[in-house]
Amino acid sequence: MGDEHFLQVNNTSSSRCTFFNTEPDDYRCDVLLKVKRATGTFSIVACSFMLLAIWLLRQSNSLAQKMIRSLTVAALLDSVAYVMGESHPEGSLCNFQAWWLTYFDWAALMWVCLITFNLYLNLVREIRTEHYKILYHVMAWGVPLLMSTLPLMVGYYGPAGAWCWITDNHVGWRFGIWYIPLFSLIVLMICCYARIICVANERCTLAWACKCSGLRQRHLESTEYNRNKAGSYVVRKIRAALTDREQTEQPVRTSCSLAKGKKERYASDAALMNAPEPQGAAGSSASTERAVKQCGS
Repeated sequence: MGDEHFLQVNNTSSSRCTFFNTEPDDYRCDVLLKVKRATGTFSIVACSFMLLAIWLLRQSNSLAQKMIRSLTVAALLDSVAYVMGESHPEGSLCNFQAWWLTYFDWAALMWVCLITFNLYLNLVREIRTEHYKILYHVMAWGVPLLMSTLPLMVGYYGPAGAWCWITDNHVGWRFGIWYIPLFSLIVLMICCYARIICVANERCTLAWACKCSGLRQRHLESTEYNRNKAGSYVVRKIRAALTDREQTEQPVRTSCSLAKGKKERYASDAALMNAPEPQGAAGSSASTERAVKQCGS
């Protein structure tokens, strides 16, 4: 009688949560199911709000924005699997829940990886990736289809705790289908983001150095301009302090006045060179020439 009661309790609890089926009044399965539904509901609300904001703001022009929109759609559909209800018995409904969960988990992971890869190409490699749009969609939706269909084809889906997934009898498939690829991709993304941060810091440092050099050059030019302006101001103050007679007797020499005086001196020298010789000077020159001839003879 006691064995029959235990088997009845075990069968009823196994359709709900296979993790906790040892005691009939164990509440841990109910808590786990409520947490699963709560997180799934919150994720659906958040993703719906984000899609509404994208639609209202029309922020889906660039490839990166379109990839974020696709990631939001994948996360929204993935959250539906967590609010489908408790674990179902083996059958078509349980297989569908397991396939849906695996497919959209992989879709969300693939879009996160592709967004990281696209950022790496744009920032580090400086490659334009607009022509990769179709390839991104093929990878983001094709790889999850392959990974979610393989356990379905071999019949490894079934009740697996609080939801349907790969059963406890095929734990190796859980690691091969999900856990090993998941942590491998996480390590690769960490490496990509580390490289992206290093390149971004180098470019920010270079841009700051160029900006400082430009500011220093403008400061030197401004200082030279202010110095010239101050010199002109001093000249004007000296002129204003002198009387007209003092300026006539000893004018203040500026660059313009020096150039004007040099020009006047050159003009006076040219006039002296072109002027005719005086009569007295010509006569003395002729008598001197005759004296030289007489001495020579």
